Amino acid sequence: MIVRLRTQQLFIDLPTPDSEPWLNIIVQRVEMDDEFNTKNVVDRWGHVSVRLSTIITEVYPYSDPVPVPAGYISIAGLSSALTIAAMAHIVKKYGGYIDASGFIILE
Repeated sequence: MIVRLRTQQLFIDLPTPDSEPWLNIIVQRVEMDDEFNTKNVVDRWGHVSVRLSTIITEVYPYSDPVPVPAGYISIAGLSSALTIAAMAHIVKKYGGYIDASGFIILE
């Protein structure tokens, strides 16, 4: 059996004007057989929360999916960048690895 974890929901929590924002990640677990047929999906399987101030200096390989001038990022790029950071923190909390296809493999 193959177990994949994926970012089911990703949001930035801005509680009040004077409090610190958090990146919140809801994790979905997908169980598959050896032929990659989905056998079971567990929504809201896990949750990761990190303070934005603790991750703002993290650097990941990245390429904006939309051609943009130097020094700019597209909204699609912003979404992709946050997803990459979320995946790194899911692996950090639950283990596993990111395969060549970009999936988090737990087992």
